[in-house]
Amino acid sequence: SQACQLRVKGTNIQENEYVKMGAYHTIELEPNRQFTLAKKQWDSVVLERIEQACDPAWSADLAAVVMQEGLAHVCLVTPSMTLTRAKIEVNIPRKRRGNCSQHDRALERFYEQVMQAIQRHLNFEVVKCVLVASPGFVREQFCDY
Repeated sequence: SQACQLRVKGTNIQENEYVKMGAYHTIELEPNRQFTLAKKQWDSVVLERIEQACDPAWSADLAAVVMQEGLAHVCLVTPSMTLTRAKIEVNIPRKRRGNCSQHDRALERFYEQVMQAIQRHLNFEVVKCVLVASPGFVREQFCDY
């Protein structure tokens, strides 16, 4: 479909068997079709724009942290896809009667790892909103942390 194509127009600067030199030509680029882009000299501004265009993180202004006790996914949400940037798994022991210290320490370690993943994988110059979602009170406990 045309929604997944990029049309590039220009003048042919090297003659080949299909297109004469100087003739206008259009090529359609689409996913999973390889192409080579060449230029004698690239300036830093153009290289940065190409790098940003190839990295979906530059267009993701929404992040989501989807979690349950001991498991969290840090995701970037773009208009066309959701990318999982980090998966955090920490074994959380059950609460024992009279002794919750192991459980509490494990939760603290889990929340710390989630925060580190958020700081490492989210660019807050681009991301405008972080959605935190979970069943039960995990979200509230994490936000309090």
